[in-house]
Amino acid sequence: MRTIELDARSFIASPEEKKFILLRSETADDETYLTDFAIPKIKNRDNANNIPGVWGTLGYRDNSPIDWTGKLECSNEGNNDFKEGTTVNEEVYLLKHMYPDLRLSGEIKEKVINLNQLEIPLPEVFSLEEIPQLRLDIFLGKDEGALAFYQLNQENNEEAEHEFILPQATVDHKTDNRDRLKYYFNVIPTKGIEEVQDIPGRYKLSSKINDKDFIVKVLLFKRTFTTKKKKSKVLASSSEIVNLVEEKLATYPDGLLVKDHILKIFNTAKKNFVRAQPGSIDKAKKTLLLLHGTFASTKGSFKEVYSWISTLIGEHKYEQVIAFDHPTLFYDAEMNINVLFEKLKAVGLEKFDKEVDLIGTSQGGLLAQYLANMKQDSIKVGKVALVASANGVDYLTFGQNVATGLKLFRKVMMKLGYAPAALISALFQHSVDWVISQPGLAVMTPGDKRLTDIIYQKPNLSKTRYLPVAGNYHATGWFKKKLEFGIDAILDEENDWVVGTKNQFKAPGEYVALEAYNPGKFREFMINDAIHGSLIEKDEAQDMIEHFFFHTDLGSIDMKHKNVLDRFDAHLHLFGRNVITGRIILLLLGDLLDYFKKDDPSEMLDPISLREEEEGGGKLSRVIRNIFKYFLFNKGAHQMLHDIEEEYYDIKSGTYRYVLLMFDLEMTFRNKYDDDNSQEIISKHMDDFKEEHDKFLDSISNAVDQFEKKGKKIFKGSKVVNEDSVKILKYAKTILKGLKLVDENVSGDTKDSFEKQLEEMRQLKLIYGADMFPFLATDPRRSGMGKYIEELVGPGKTFHGIKIYTPNGYSPTDPHLFDPDVSFVGGTCLYQWCIDHNIAIMAHNSDAGFATFTDRLQVNGDVCIQEPGDDCTYKLEYLDKKYIDFEYNLKKGGFGKAVQERARRLNHPCIWKKVLTRYPDLKICFAHFGGGSEKWQDEIAELVKNFKHVYTDLSCQTNLEMLEKISKKYFKQNSAENEKMRKKIMYGSDYFLNMLQGIKFENYYKHFREAFSDEQLKYMSMDVPRSFLGI
Repeated sequence: MRTIELDARSFIASPEEKKFILLRSETADDETYLTDFAIPKIKNRDNANNIPGVWGTLGYRDNSPIDWTGKLECSNEGNNDFKEGTTVNEEVYLLKHMYPDLRLSGEIKEKVINLNQLEIPLPEVFSLEEIPQLRLDIFLGKDEGALAFYQLNQENNEEAEHEFILPQATVDHKTDNRDRLKYYFNVIPTKGIEEVQDIPGRYKLSSKINDKDFIVKVLLFKRTFTTKKKKSKVLASSSEIVNLVEEKLATYPDGLLVKDHILKIFNTAKKNFVRAQPGSIDKAKKTLLLLHGTFASTKGSFKEVYSWISTLIGEHKYEQVIAFDHPTLFYDAEMNINVLFEKLKAVGLEKFDKEVDLIGTSQGGLLAQYLANMKQDSIKVGKVALVASANGVDYLTFGQNVATGLKLFRKVMMKLGYAPAALISALFQHSVDWVISQPGLAVMTPGDKRLTDIIYQKPNLSKTRYLPVAGNYHATGWFKKKLEFGIDAILDEENDWVVGTKNQFKAPGEYVALEAYNPGKFREFMINDAIHGSLIEKDEAQDMIEHFFFHTDLGSIDMKHKNVLDRFDAHLHLFGRNVITGRIILLLLGDLLDYFKKDDPSEMLDPISLREEEEGGGKLSRVIRNIFKYFLFNKGAHQMLHDIEEEYYDIKSGTYRYVLLMFDLEMTFRNKYDDDNSQEIISKHMDDFKEEHDKFLDSISNAVDQFEKKGKKIFKGSKVVNEDSVKILKYAKTILKGLKLVDENVSGDTKDSFEKQLEEMRQLKLIYGADMFPFLATDPRRSGMGKYIEELVGPGKTFHGIKIYTPNGYSPTDPHLFDPDVSFVGGTCLYQWCIDHNIAIMAHNSDAGFATFTDRLQVNGDVCIQEPGDDCTYKLEYLDKKYIDFEYNLKKGGFGKAVQERARRLNHPCIWKKVLTRYPDLKICFAHFGGGSEKWQDEIAELVKNFKHVYTDLSCQTNLEMLEKISKKYFKQNSAENEKMRKKIMYGSDYFLNMLQGIKFENYYKHFREAFSDEQLKYMSMDVPRSFLGI
């Protein structure tokens, strides 16, 4: 090892820019040698691997000037003396398995960079993604490979924790056209990292020394393969290299890893699987098919349960058990199943006479589901046991997580043998892009079309049934628990170290043979102490599978959940960030700007608090909390549902059923009735929003300068209070700039949001089955809306009902909705069609919430006009595609007044009274019970009392005082009319929009528990939603 000072010689390659330093031995310190020979080769990418004494460069990933202080240590020539018990011992041993011709002496070399004494600046506050990244270039030959990793402990022993670093992709993933590999990796600061209090996802440096060392090691080695002619061969691509490694490892006699497709049958005499021969599989016999997991084989996944398999045959439960060895890296589920059919034909079997049952473990679970989904009649799939099915491996979705996932996969596979572990080690030598593009890994990646096409499809046969068997593993021992903390951050708290337990438990809800199946109840069914790959070895898992295969009366299972006693959330939104960005941008900017608008410039501001227990403690506090809490994570509908499920689980509410509501964001920007000009309006408004957004950032800067530069208190309270508030303002500015709320993506997000929501709702309905009741966002102005309704709404379809949000820009008496002579859906208007087909409508009805962005709107139908000088008298005016102008907007009056004005014009209960007078049998819920307006509540209450099928809900009623008023008025006073009301009021959350009122969810629900008795809350969460939904 030698010390490298951050002096002129280190920056000799870029003395002004200081983009990188040279990693070199002491023999390469001569300046003339470096400037005349070494540096030209490095810059020209001309055989940099042939520069004696120089073996790499180090700088920032983004090539910004190096601003480090301190010094670093690195190898001189490198180490090739690998002693037993060192950190790299296992890696060297696995390299020998990958490349059997590799000589330890001279063909493997260890390079080390010790950065413990280097100080690298970090921002005052940062997300984990904002930690600076370094770029390491390692020079190597075309016939060389490299394995890079952090060593996180100074001690050079086997217990030293290490994290692998995958290289960046070379051109076309080729090895014959490069002289170096490039690695990006996060800085490990000398100080520890701690979360900033009350700001999720934001961190700062602590005063404590980091317990992790910052050491990077690289093993360089010859990729030596010998051909049949005993000549060494240089391989040209990642695929060729790993293919050959897999081929070598598959020749191991232990049979734990397979390269070829082999159809096998269980030999009861040998108690082992043997290769199937022509005629050895009988099409007339009752058959069980086994499908093994990733980086494994039939033997690797099932060898520990061969005795159990023997009993399945010996007790005549199955007449034959077959298995299919299949490669799991270069083949995905579709490719493997197609080969399965070829192998069956090769042994003379075209079609099984009886249903075939399946057990699929890990990736084999995806093969089993793909086979069940296929429209084919060769294998009639009966019952399918999905054991730790790889229904989404979250490690594969993001950069460094891929390396973490592979490391854990390797730990799991090491118990099988060195062949599977060595194959995984071979992947560490290649780029993340190449690794996750391999079909066998892509099919397990959340969001990949190959995976979604498998897990979000109904089986081909209506009689097919699934049993998801899910495992959970918690480590023991200090080191393993520390490792597990990082795993939980990626996979959630319950996981088997490879797949999240909840992901394992997913299956199409109406086809799962578990009473009251619901993915949110996975904890009730999961099997503990089961690390990935070992779940099927558990007696509990085997008992579940046997009961499913041989003792479950499928006809007795309540697939429709008619008898389930779970509670409903009757008003739930699961907007992904692509939807909510545009929807809430006005709310955020309106509140933020209002905060800095003062009539008296000398008036001090209310202090900012991020403590959620101080609910409503200032508008800015609330909004900044929401920015920190919700905009820092790019969540889709599935993750949002998981969040609310966890909230309900933590408060033990018994809520597992949901009325799920869409929101048509794009239509809120449209102001012409017949022409879709939404994108034009978006473009115009984004300019306005950006102007206001920038003003707010300037206001923050001014306020901070007033305090920090001029020493002027700007917040009410002490100097400490001012210091804390200013610090939060600075955090907010940094995060807002990073979020880019008003960038060009809003246009694309808006345009795609409707179709994306449709697909998310379809997926959730399929998985949750009879516990999920989606409502289709319906805007009469959207092209093809009637066709969407006919195809998607009704029994057996994705959507249970219709969602109407008239403040978005249309009237409740729009002819498409109201006029039976207008052919909007099924030859008539929407309301008549809903009555004819017993379809429920959920209609937003309060003078708050959200509304169209436009200042001028073309309306077809009635609008509500307030009488001059009268605070409570309204009249209707019919507009035949005429324009109305709104007085208020973000700049004038602010967000709240703008929404209120539009709601009163387009959504007032008096307009809905006209609708119900004409359609008294319409089943409709007026959501939010008028919000905070008691006048609207009274008018809605009259509609509920006077029309048989009119309901309301209490979603987004965050104010305890208002809930207590409602309770006192309708629940604590007995009368015939109140009895009617109580049968029509539902509980709902309006999640997560209710959270934007500055209240923690547990407190939101606590308010309901305080205002209503448990029996009352249970009734409005079970009986009333059932009545409204007609179930």
